[in-house]
Amino acid sequence: MGKVELPQFKPELDLKLSQVAKTLKYCKEVSPSEIPLSKLSKVLYSIQGISGGIFWVKAKTIPSAGATYPLDIYVEPYCREVKSGLYGYSPTSEYKGWLRIKRERENSVSRIYIHAVFARTTRRYGSRGEHYVLMEVGHAIQNALLEATLLDLGLSYSLNLDELSRFLKEGEEPLAVLELGSYTEKPSMKYDISSFKNHTTGLKIPVLPELKLEEAILKRRSVRKYSSPKLSLEELSYVLYYSSGRAWMGDRPYAPPNHTYRLDVYVVAGGVEGLAPGVYIYDDRENALILVREGDLRRSLYRACLGQEWVLEAPASIVLASKPKNDRWYLDVETGMIGQNVYLAATSVGLGTVAVGAFYDDEVAAVLGIDTAPLYVMPLGRLG
Repeated sequence: MGKVELPQFKPELDLKLSQVAKTLKYCKEVSPSEIPLSKLSKVLYSIQGISGGIFWVKAKTIPSAGATYPLDIYVEPYCREVKSGLYGYSPTSEYKGWLRIKRERENSVSRIYIHAVFARTTRRYGSRGEHYVLMEVGHAIQNALLEATLLDLGLSYSLNLDELSRFLKEGEEPLAVLELGSYTEKPSMKYDISSFKNHTTGLKIPVLPELKLEEAILKRRSVRKYSSPKLSLEELSYVLYYSSGRAWMGDRPYAPPNHTYRLDVYVVAGGVEGLAPGVYIYDDRENALILVREGDLRRSLYRACLGQEWVLEAPASIVLASKPKNDRWYLDVETGMIGQNVYLAATSVGLGTVAVGAFYDDEVAAVLGIDTAPLYVMPLGRLG
C-alpha cells in the first residue's frame, strides 16, 4: 500500500534535439491539467533515472560529480491513477522506478520537488561541492524541460536559492520546484553577457544525422577518451547552436534563472578542421565565433585543469564562464542547464564530452585571456 510501480521508460518519440530545442514548452506559470502517470514517469526518469552501469556503479540520465548523486526527488501527482499525496521517487534498473507515498495531501497541479543532501558531495569535494550540487540541479531541470516538451507538457519552475540554509543543505527543503500542466506562453528573456568586436568566423546551422532525443537521454555518458584528434567545424557548430545558440524562438534553448542569460560560452580550439587554433567566444546572436586569443592553448588549459588528460587530448573544449560579480548560485544552475544541452547535443551526433569542474579558476581565466569566472570546462571529441 502506498507504493506505485512506474512504467518502463522507452524511447518511443521520434523528435530530435534539433527539433525540440526550437519549441520548448517553458512558461512562467502553467495552466493546471491532469498529467497521466505514463507522462509523469517519463519526466521523472529524465531527471534521475538509471540508464546503465554495472554492479554498484550506476549511470543516470544526468551527470553527478564523482557519482555522489546528492539529489532526492519527490512528486505530487495530479492524476486519477494514484492517490493524492507527496511521493518519493526511487529509480530502479531496467529503466523503471517506484513512487512511495510520504503523506497524503490534496493538490491541483503536478509538482516535482528537487531536494539535495549536500554532504554526499561536499564530503568529497569540500565547499566546491556546493557548486557541483547546484549545477546538478540545472542538469535535472533542463532534462525535465526537454522531456516535457517532447510530451507536449508545459513546465515552469522556481528556485529557493536566496540563502543556502542548513535546511536546504540537509535536504529538508526543496532547492527547486517544478510544475507540469498545460503550456501557456513563453516569457520574455534578458541577456547579461559579454560582447566583443574582433575577427569572426560565421557558422552554419548544420544538418547532421541525429539520434532521437530520448535515445540521447539514455545514451548520455561522461566520455574521457576520444577516437580522433580532429573535429569538424560542422560538429562543433551543431553542439554550440543546440546548446546555447538562439534556437528557441530567438533565445537560447533553455530557461535560465530569473529569465536572464548570464553565461558566456568560449571554445579553446586546437584540432577543429576549418578553424584556426585559438580561444573564441561564441556569439549566440550571430551564430559566430569571435577570436579572443590566437594559438593552440589546450596544454595551458590542461595544466589549469589539474592535468586531466582528456582536456589535452580533445580537439576542442567548451568553457562556460561569467562576469565575476554575477550571483554564483544562480550561475551554477544555468551552468548545469547549458552543460546538459552540451552532453545531449554531443551524444546526438556521435561525440562525447565530460563536465570538468575541478580546475584553478584564475589559471583557466588566464587561458581565456579576459577577466571572467569559469564554471565548467567540457572537452569535446569523437567517440571510438
